[in-house]
Amino acid sequence: MKLFLAGALCAGALLLACTSIPPEITSKKARRDFIGADVGIPDDQYKLAVHYYNGCHGAPRDYAKAYKWFSAATSRERWHNDESGSGYSDALYWRGYMLLEAEGVEQDIEQAVNQYLLPAANRGHLGAKTALGDYYLYFEKNFAEAKKLLTEAYEGGDKSAGYDLGVMYLNGNGVPENPIVARSYLEGAVDSGPLNTAFLLGSIYEDGLGTDPDLSIARSWYERAANDGHHVAPEALKRVEAKVQAEEQMRQEVRAQFCPCVGDAIHVRSGTIEAIVVDVDTRNRFSKGPFLSAEAQSGAVLVTVLVNFRNISQQPISGFSLPTIRLGSPGGAYYDADIGKSSAVAGILEIDSKVLSDLNPGLRSQALAVFEVSEELWEQPGWRATIDSSKIFGRRELASVYLEK
Repeated sequence: MKLFLAGALCAGALLLACTSIPPEITSKKARRDFIGADVGIPDDQYKLAVHYYNGCHGAPRDYAKAYKWFSAATSRERWHNDESGSGYSDALYWRGYMLLEAEGVEQDIEQAVNQYLLPAANRGHLGAKTALGDYYLYFEKNFAEAKKLLTEAYEGGDKSAGYDLGVMYLNGNGVPENPIVARSYLEGAVDSGPLNTAFLLGSIYEDGLGTDPDLSIARSWYERAANDGHHVAPEALKRVEAKVQAEEQMRQEVRAQFCPCVGDAIHVRSGTIEAIVVDVDTRNRFSKGPFLSAEAQSGAVLVTVLVNFRNISQQPISGFSLPTIRLGSPGGAYYDADIGKSSAVAGILEIDSKVLSDLNPGLRSQALAVFEVSEELWEQPGWRATIDSSKIFGRRELASVYLEK
């Protein structure tokens, strides 16, 4: 177990010194602080412990010396400049943490928990609550006590505790398995928790735990974990990249079989009109202001198809002669647009259409059609937007665009 603790302990220029001053410490302030530590002032002993633990200001870390001075700082409960007692709680916590992790001292889990972390947690120290929550979760398997302590720490401001809460909800450790709650805790902990936080988020989105699978989001979390040094994340990135490539290959195969698709140009009316289906949208309701709206009946959706037409001939084309947009179902039926809803939605979306005037050579015009479709049928694959120019020549001339969903 490795605990991850928050706090910029080098803040405040905690430089300390005395007759045995480390060579990198030269300021008068440092000398005063170090002398204070050496004569038994707990505040300064704690500062010196921090200096050695973090290797502040370019000094090398020295865990053995850090533990020595944290131990000295815990020998007296009331400190001269610590009326709230928070400094003493910090010293208890760090001494317990170093015993737990065997940093600069032989590991002693029982002593770390009972003599230092529990007293610090009872005094309200958030880091101690997180450390104890880890201990109860992974060692004692006391999930109820782990959840209590970790929740207190998280809600008190130690967001790193969200990692362990996320693990509990992912695995169902003493709580109902709930990947949605797990994801929420992990996202709250990602800036202060362990490296594995971002990695777990990547796994959640890759596997679709409590959400739709999203390889793009999974890749971003794996990249963050890899950049932070997670040793398994690079392999996860390779796996996701392979899945992305496989999906893209499948998409290309579908396009080759069914396309043209949305965004592809097709030519109709014997090559005089270029049509591009630029967007397909589904909603239950469109509205603008108190009076203009279009709404699907219960159990249906409004499918909107937006098409750009361009006159690629040398002659003007009447707006009345532009092709009709229809919707082809997987079963081979053709749906006509709902004229009233199409007009309403075109007004709401401010679609620029050519109706009463000609479309001159080289110019473009937009057209929008709205279709009311059963929600159940719309879930089926194989729908097509169909450009129907039969009204121009008196015969059916269809060009269909496969709608990927």
